[in-house]
Amino acid sequence: MSIISSNLLDYRTSRSSSCPPEYNFIRASQEFNVLEKKKKEGIMNSVLQTFTNAPLHATIFWSYMIALTSCYLWSETLQSSNLITSDAHNDNTVTTFGYDLILSWLVTYFLLDIQSAYSHKIPDSFVYWFFAHAGAIGFALLGEVSFLKHIAIVKDFWKHLTPAAWFTIIFFGSIILYVAVRELIDSIRKRRLKYSLINISIVASAYGYMFYVLKTGGAQDIHYHIHHAIFAGVLALWFTNWSNIWEKILNAILMGIVVEGINFYGVGELFLFLTKNSIQMGYNTAILISSLFTFIILVLYIITKCINK
Repeated sequence: MSIISSNLLDYRTSRSSSCPPEYNFIRASQEFNVLEKKKKEGIMNSVLQTFTNAPLHATIFWSYMIALTSCYLWSETLQSSNLITSDAHNDNTVTTFGYDLILSWLVTYFLLDIQSAYSHKIPDSFVYWFFAHAGAIGFALLGEVSFLKHIAIVKDFWKHLTPAAWFTIIFFGSIILYVAVRELIDSIRKRRLKYSLINISIVASAYGYMFYVLKTGGAQDIHYHIHHAIFAGVLALWFTNWSNIWEKILNAILMGIVVEGINFYGVGELFLFLTKNSIQMGYNTAILISSLFTFIILVLYIITKCINK
Protein backbone atom coordinates (compact mmCIF):
# COMPACT_ATOMS: atom_id res chain seq x y z
CA MET A 1 0.00 0.00 0.00
CA SER A 2 2.86 2.37 0.78
CA ILE A 3 4.22 1.91 -2.73
CA ILE A 4 0.81 2.55 -4.28
CA SER A 5 0.31 5.65 -2.14
CA SER A 6 3.73 6.92 -3.05
CA ASN A 7 3.03 6.45 -6.75
CA LEU A 8 -0.35 8.18 -6.47
CA LEU A 9 1.31 11.06 -4.62
CA ASP A 10 3.87 11.33 -7.40
CA TYR A 11 0.99 11.37 -9.84
CA ARG A 12 -0.83 14.17 -8.01
CA THR A 13 2.25 16.33 -7.55
CA SER A 14 3.29 15.89 -11.16
CA ARG A 15 0.12 17.52 -12.53
CA SER A 16 1.78 20.91 -12.46
CA SER A 17 4.79 19.64 -14.40
CA SER A 18 5.24 19.92 -18.13
CA CYS A 19 4.49 16.21 -18.64
CA PRO A 20 0.87 15.16 -19.25
CA PRO A 21 -0.81 13.49 -16.25
CA GLU A 22 -1.40 10.37 -18.35
CA TYR A 23 2.34 9.98 -18.92
CA ASN A 24 3.15 10.26 -15.22
CA PHE A 25 0.43 7.76 -14.34
CA ILE A 26 1.73 5.25 -16.87
CA ARG A 27 5.30 5.70 -15.66
CA ALA A 28 4.24 5.23 -12.04
CA SER A 29 2.33 2.08 -13.02
CA GLN A 30 5.36 0.72 -14.85
CA GLU A 31 7.61 1.36 -11.85
CA PHE A 32 5.10 -0.35 -9.59
CA ASN A 33 4.96 -3.38 -11.88
CA VAL A 34 8.77 -3.57 -11.93
CA LEU A 35 8.91 -3.57 -8.13
CA GLU A 36 6.23 -6.23 -7.94
CA LYS A 37 8.21 -8.37 -10.38
CA LYS A 38 11.40 -7.96 -8.36
CA LYS A 39 9.62 -9.27 -5.27
CA LYS A 40 9.32 -12.63 -7.01
CA GLU A 41 12.93 -12.69 -8.23
CA GLY A 42 16.04 -13.99 -6.51
CA ILE A 43 16.61 -17.04 -4.34
CA MET A 44 16.27 -15.89 -0.74
CA ASN A 45 14.62 -12.62 -1.73
CA SER A 46 11.63 -14.50 -3.14
CA VAL A 47 11.50 -16.67 0.00
CA LEU A 48 11.61 -13.67 2.34
CA GLN A 49 9.01 -11.81 0.29
CA THR A 50 6.72 -14.82 0.46
CA PHE A 51 6.97 -15.52 4.18
CA THR A 52 7.50 -12.01 5.64
CA ASN A 53 5.99 -8.57 5.36
CA ALA A 54 9.39 -6.89 5.09
CA PRO A 55 9.87 -4.19 2.42
CA LEU A 56 11.75 -5.03 -0.76
CA HIS A 57 14.96 -3.21 0.17
CA ALA A 58 15.17 -5.18 3.43
CA THR A 59 14.61 -8.59 1.85
CA ILE A 60 17.18 -7.83 -0.86
CA PHE A 61 19.77 -6.86 1.76
CA TRP A 62 19.18 -9.89 3.96
CA SER A 63 19.16 -12.22 0.97
CA TYR A 64 22.81 -11.28 0.37
CA MET A 65 23.59 -11.73 4.06
CA ILE A 66 22.14 -15.24 3.88
CA ALA A 67 24.13 -15.98 0.72
CA LEU A 68 27.38 -14.99 2.45
CA THR A 69 26.40 -17.02 5.52
CA SER A 70 26.13 -20.01 3.23
CA CYS A 71 29.65 -19.19 1.98
CA TYR A 72 30.89 -19.29 5.56
CA LEU A 73 29.30 -22.67 6.26
CA TRP A 74 30.73 -24.29 3.13
CA SER A 75 34.10 -22.67 3.80
CA GLU A 76 34.02 -24.27 7.25
CA THR A 77 33.14 -27.60 5.65
CA LEU A 78 36.11 -27.31 3.31
CA GLN A 79 38.37 -26.27 6.18
CA SER A 80 37.38 -29.40 8.11
CA SER A 81 38.07 -31.70 5.17
CA ASN A 82 41.26 -33.43 4.09
CA LEU A 83 41.58 -31.06 1.11
CA ILE A 84 43.03 -28.34 3.34
CA THR A 85 46.23 -28.90 5.31
CA SER A 86 46.31 -28.01 8.99
CA ASP A 87 48.88 -25.23 8.51
CA ALA A 88 46.58 -23.38 6.10
CA HIS A 89 44.14 -22.23 8.80
CA ASN A 90 43.72 -21.72 12.50
CA ASP A 91 42.38 -24.52 14.68
CA ASN A 92 38.71 -24.74 13.82
CA THR A 93 37.01 -25.63 17.05
CA VAL A 94 33.31 -25.34 17.76
CA THR A 95 34.04 -22.15 19.70
CA THR A 96 35.98 -20.48 16.89
CA PHE A 97 33.28 -21.58 14.43
CA GLY A 98 30.61 -19.73 16.42
CA TYR A 99 32.58 -16.58 17.17
CA ASP A 100 34.05 -16.29 13.67
CA LEU A 101 30.55 -16.63 12.24
CA ILE A 102 29.43 -13.64 14.31
CA LEU A 103 32.53 -11.72 13.20
CA SER A 104 31.76 -12.65 9.59
CA TRP A 105 28.22 -11.33 9.99
CA LEU A 106 29.48 -8.03 11.40
CA VAL A 107 32.03 -7.52 8.62
CA THR A 108 29.74 -8.52 5.75
CA TYR A 109 26.91 -6.42 7.21
CA PHE A 110 29.22 -3.41 7.23
CA LEU A 111 30.49 -4.03 3.71
CA LEU A 112 27.04 -4.63 2.22
CA ASP A 113 25.61 -1.62 4.01
CA ILE A 114 28.40 0.74 2.98
CA GLN A 115 28.00 -0.51 -0.60
CA SER A 116 24.27 0.28 -0.34
CA ALA A 117 23.50 -3.21 -1.61
CA TYR A 118 19.77 -2.67 -1.00
CA SER A 119 19.64 0.46 -3.17
CA HIS A 120 20.42 -1.47 -6.34
CA LYS A 121 17.00 -3.15 -6.16
CA ILE A 122 18.75 -6.18 -7.68
CA PRO A 123 17.64 -9.37 -5.88
CA ASP A 124 20.12 -12.12 -5.13
CA SER A 125 20.57 -14.42 -8.08
CA PHE A 126 22.09 -17.80 -8.87
CA VAL A 127 25.03 -15.91 -10.42
CA TYR A 128 25.83 -14.12 -7.15
CA TRP A 129 25.39 -17.26 -5.04
CA PHE A 130 27.60 -19.31 -7.37
CA PHE A 131 30.48 -16.86 -7.65
CA ALA A 132 30.43 -15.95 -3.94
CA HIS A 133 30.86 -19.64 -3.10
CA ALA A 134 33.41 -20.03 -5.90
CA GLY A 135 35.39 -17.12 -4.43
CA ALA A 136 35.42 -18.62 -0.94
CA ILE A 137 36.11 -22.22 -1.91
CA GLY A 138 38.33 -21.44 -4.90
CA PHE A 139 40.62 -19.09 -2.98
CA ALA A 140 41.01 -21.63 -0.18
CA LEU A 141 41.96 -24.35 -2.67
CA LEU A 142 44.41 -22.01 -4.44
CA GLY A 143 46.13 -21.68 -1.07
CA GLU A 144 46.99 -25.38 -1.28
CA VAL A 145 48.94 -24.92 -4.52
CA SER A 146 52.64 -25.24 -3.68
CA PHE A 147 53.84 -22.00 -5.33
CA LEU A 148 50.98 -19.96 -3.82
CA LYS A 149 50.84 -21.53 -0.37
CA HIS A 150 53.10 -19.17 1.57
CA ILE A 151 52.50 -15.89 -0.26
CA ALA A 152 51.92 -13.00 2.15
CA ILE A 153 51.61 -9.33 1.19
CA VAL A 154 54.33 -7.89 3.39
CA LYS A 155 57.32 -5.65 2.73
CA ASP A 156 59.30 -6.79 -0.34
CA PHE A 157 57.08 -9.87 -0.77
CA TRP A 158 57.49 -9.76 -4.56
CA LYS A 159 61.19 -10.61 -4.24
CA HIS A 160 60.30 -14.14 -3.17
CA LEU A 161 57.71 -14.95 -5.83
CA THR A 162 58.28 -17.78 -8.27
CA PRO A 163 57.54 -17.36 -12.02
CA ALA A 164 54.41 -19.48 -11.59
CA ALA A 165 53.23 -17.25 -8.75
CA TRP A 166 53.93 -14.16 -10.86
CA PHE A 167 51.90 -15.59 -13.73
CA THR A 168 48.95 -16.39 -11.45
CA ILE A 169 48.96 -12.93 -9.86
CA ILE A 170 49.29 -11.14 -13.20
CA PHE A 171 46.51 -13.27 -14.75
CA PHE A 172 43.92 -12.61 -12.05
CA GLY A 173 45.21 -9.07 -11.46
CA SER A 174 44.76 -8.19 -15.13
CA ILE A 175 41.12 -9.27 -15.04
CA ILE A 176 40.44 -7.24 -11.90
CA LEU A 177 42.32 -4.22 -13.28
CA TYR A 178 40.42 -4.35 -16.58
CA VAL A 179 37.01 -4.36 -14.89
CA ALA A 180 38.20 -1.72 -12.39
CA VAL A 181 39.30 0.66 -15.16
CA ARG A 182 35.99 0.17 -16.96
CA GLU A 183 34.19 1.01 -13.70
CA LEU A 184 36.39 4.09 -13.31
CA ILE A 185 35.47 5.34 -16.78
CA ASP A 186 31.80 4.55 -16.28
CA SER A 187 31.77 6.19 -12.82
CA ILE A 188 33.30 9.41 -14.18
CA ARG A 189 30.79 9.43 -17.01
CA LYS A 190 27.84 8.97 -14.64
CA ARG A 191 29.40 11.05 -11.84
CA ARG A 192 29.30 8.19 -9.33
CA LEU A 193 33.02 8.14 -8.64
CA LYS A 194 32.85 10.04 -5.36
CA TYR A 195 30.71 7.40 -3.63
CA SER A 196 33.19 4.59 -4.20
CA LEU A 197 36.09 6.79 -3.13
CA ILE A 198 34.26 7.91 0.01
CA ASN A 199 33.62 4.28 1.01
CA ILE A 200 37.24 3.30 0.47
CA SER A 201 38.40 6.45 2.28
CA ILE A 202 36.32 5.51 5.33
CA VAL A 203 38.13 2.17 5.64
CA ALA A 204 41.51 3.79 4.91
CA SER A 205 40.88 6.43 7.58
CA ALA A 206 40.00 3.73 10.12
CA TYR A 207 43.29 1.92 9.53
CA GLY A 208 45.14 5.24 9.47
CA TYR A 209 43.73 6.02 12.89
CA MET A 210 44.74 2.55 14.04
CA PHE A 211 48.31 3.21 12.89
CA TYR A 212 48.30 6.49 14.81
CA VAL A 213 47.17 4.70 17.95
CA LEU A 214 49.96 2.14 17.58
CA LYS A 215 52.58 4.83 17.08
CA THR A 216 51.45 6.96 20.01
CA GLY A 217 51.05 3.83 22.11
CA GLY A 218 54.71 2.93 21.71
CA ALA A 219 54.23 -0.20 19.61
CA GLN A 220 57.56 -1.54 18.32
CA ASP A 221 58.53 -2.94 14.93
CA ILE A 222 55.27 -1.96 13.21
CA HIS A 223 54.95 -3.62 9.82
CA TYR A 224 52.02 -4.21 7.52
CA HIS A 225 50.57 -7.56 6.53
CA ILE A 226 47.68 -7.22 4.09
CA HIS A 227 45.55 -10.28 4.76
CA HIS A 228 43.40 -11.37 1.86
CA ALA A 229 40.15 -10.58 3.69
CA ILE A 230 41.17 -6.92 4.02
CA PHE A 231 42.39 -6.72 0.44
CA ALA A 232 39.25 -8.36 -0.97
CA GLY A 233 36.94 -6.28 1.22
CA VAL A 234 38.42 -2.97 0.07
CA LEU A 235 38.35 -4.09 -3.57
CA ALA A 236 34.69 -5.07 -3.20
CA LEU A 237 33.90 -1.46 -2.27
CA TRP A 238 34.98 -0.43 -5.76
CA PHE A 239 32.84 -2.94 -7.70
CA THR A 240 29.40 -1.71 -6.68
CA ASN A 241 27.73 -1.18 -10.06
CA TRP A 242 25.73 -4.40 -9.95
CA SER A 243 23.85 -3.59 -13.16
CA ASN A 244 27.14 -4.58 -14.81
CA ILE A 245 27.31 -8.39 -14.67
CA TRP A 246 31.13 -8.46 -14.51
CA GLU A 247 31.22 -6.12 -11.53
CA LYS A 248 28.54 -8.15 -9.79
CA ILE A 249 30.56 -11.33 -10.36
CA LEU A 250 33.75 -9.71 -9.04
CA ASN A 251 31.90 -8.33 -6.04
CA ALA A 252 30.53 -11.80 -5.28
CA ILE A 253 33.97 -13.43 -5.59
CA LEU A 254 35.63 -10.81 -3.39
CA MET A 255 32.93 -10.97 -0.71
CA GLY A 256 33.29 -14.75 -0.72
CA ILE A 257 37.03 -14.36 -0.16
CA VAL A 258 36.34 -12.02 2.77
CA VAL A 259 34.14 -14.65 4.40
CA GLU A 260 36.68 -17.42 3.74
CA GLY A 261 39.49 -15.37 5.27
CA ILE A 262 37.57 -14.75 8.47
CA ASN A 263 36.50 -18.40 8.63
CA PHE A 264 40.08 -19.67 8.22
CA TYR A 265 41.95 -17.10 10.30
CA GLY A 266 39.41 -15.34 12.51
CA VAL A 267 39.85 -11.79 13.75
CA GLY A 268 43.51 -11.82 12.73
CA GLU A 269 42.36 -11.25 9.14
CA LEU A 270 41.43 -7.69 10.12
CA PHE A 271 44.89 -6.88 11.51
CA LEU A 272 46.62 -4.75 8.90
CA PHE A 273 49.51 -3.72 11.16
CA LEU A 274 51.52 -6.30 13.08
CA THR A 275 53.91 -5.40 15.89
CA LYS A 276 56.73 -7.09 17.71
CA ASN A 277 55.36 -6.01 21.05
CA SER A 278 53.56 -3.05 22.56
CA ILE A 279 53.65 -1.27 25.89
CA GLN A 280 50.54 -0.94 27.99
CA MET A 281 48.26 1.89 26.94
CA GLY A 282 48.96 4.80 29.26
CA TYR A 283 46.44 7.25 30.65
CA ASN A 284 48.08 10.27 28.98
CA THR A 285 48.08 8.58 25.58
CA ALA A 286 44.48 7.48 25.93
CA ILE A 287 43.24 10.92 26.96
CA LEU A 288 45.20 12.52 24.10
CA ILE A 289 43.56 10.25 21.51
CA SER A 290 40.10 10.69 23.04
CA SER A 291 40.45 14.47 23.27
CA LEU A 292 41.62 14.75 19.68
CA PHE A 293 38.65 12.69 18.47
CA THR A 294 36.18 14.75 20.52
CA PHE A 295 37.78 18.00 19.30
CA ILE A 296 37.30 16.97 15.66
CA ILE A 297 33.64 16.12 16.33
CA LEU A 298 33.05 19.49 17.99
CA VAL A 299 34.75 21.40 15.17
CA LEU A 300 32.67 19.61 12.55
CA TYR A 301 29.50 20.27 14.57
CA ILE A 302 30.27 23.99 14.90
CA ILE A 303 31.05 24.28 11.18
CA THR A 304 27.76 22.53 10.38
CA LYS A 305 25.81 24.94 12.58
CA CYS A 306 27.48 27.92 10.93
CA ILE A 307 26.66 26.64 7.45
CA ASN A 308 23.03 25.94 8.32
CA LYS A 309 22.36 29.32 9.90
